[in-house]
Amino acid sequence: MAKHLFLAAVFQFLLVLVYDVLLKKLTFFKYNRWYLLLTPICAYLIPFIKGTWFLKSNTSMLIFQRLDLFTSNSEISNKVVATQTDNLLVVKYIIITGVLISTLLFAVKIIKIYNLKRKGYLNKNETYTLITVNNSRIAFSFFNYLFIGNEITKQERQYIISHELVHIKQKHTYDLLYFEIQRILFWFNPLVYIYQKRISELHEFIADSSCTNTHSTAQYNTMLLEVFQTSNISIINQFYNQSLIKKRIDMLQKSKSKKVVLYKYLSIIPLLIICALINIACTSNSEDTLQLGNTLTDEQIKAKAQNNMKEKLALGKSPVELVLEHQFTENEERKLSKEEFYELQLLFQETIKNFKDSDTKDSLLNKINNTTYEVYLSRKNEDF
Repeated sequence: MAKHLFLAAVFQFLLVLVYDVLLKKLTFFKYNRWYLLLTPICAYLIPFIKGTWFLKSNTSMLIFQRLDLFTSNSEISNKVVATQTDNLLVVKYIIITGVLISTLLFAVKIIKIYNLKRKGYLNKNETYTLITVNNSRIAFSFFNYLFIGNEITKQERQYIISHELVHIKQKHTYDLLYFEIQRILFWFNPLVYIYQKRISELHEFIADSSCTNTHSTAQYNTMLLEVFQTSNISIINQFYNQSLIKKRIDMLQKSKSKKVVLYKYLSIIPLLIICALINIACTSNSEDTLQLGNTLTDEQIKAKAQNNMKEKLALGKSPVELVLEHQFTENEERKLSKEEFYELQLLFQETIKNFKDSDTKDSLLNKINNTTYEVYLSRKNEDF
């Protein structure tokens, strides 16, 4: 699963990069919105194309089957599984703790909005509810609620209400909540935060563009330079965001993009194909290693197996996950190559290093180290 999430983050990075380089400055806001909403999900789905990451529920039995290459001691086999299970539980607890903290922060944001609503003056309209906040120059929308400070001038209110109604009519709050849920579940993925920032920025471009269809662009730009009170709440569409003002004015001054540049959106097709190929390359076991025994010495093969193991562990996988991956990528009747055998041997050695029971550790290490590739082949031949 760690590898799956890592690949998803890599794919999201590539998809955001394409957006920033090719699409961000285009005025096809509707297409950009769909791009930002759909591509993160595509990134999560691509690693499913080849499900070698999937672990069957009977994990202990699978580990036992692999460990049986070196020893038939079921008690020791179970201790290997138990040790790795404990390590995985620690990771799970960290992730769950992060999810709980993110959920708590989300609840705090909702409470802030609720308090503003409770203290404000409500004026219900046909399509939205206007909430006037006392002693404030705040301006933002959340679902069908439009919050505006009573210190904002009448002329400014006209522009702001027109702007925020675009957010309300196009249901931009749902987009922000969509990414907020991802922030809760995948709090450790920085790309989710970048995606949410990009969609929030795009929402302002959409609302500004709609407003200038009925209002003077020059006067609207001047009004954008006014300073309003802001709230640091990621799930609201706030009218004033100082870091976005220059970008919004620049976008308003841009001419509408010509339809001929729509071809840029086709870049998503080869990019998704590339991502799929990267995924397949990362999750497939190469059959070429079967021929290594004919050209390399045992020491060279062992060194190559050790490098492969280190690279895989560096991606966040545990030894037990790598052992299980061997289970799913080989045919049960196929013999392991030397490199595969040595890699499994190293993985089990890596696993038992953390054993506290020195007798168990020494016994298992002795059995594993004394099992050669030739011994494995003889056992395999006996099975046939």
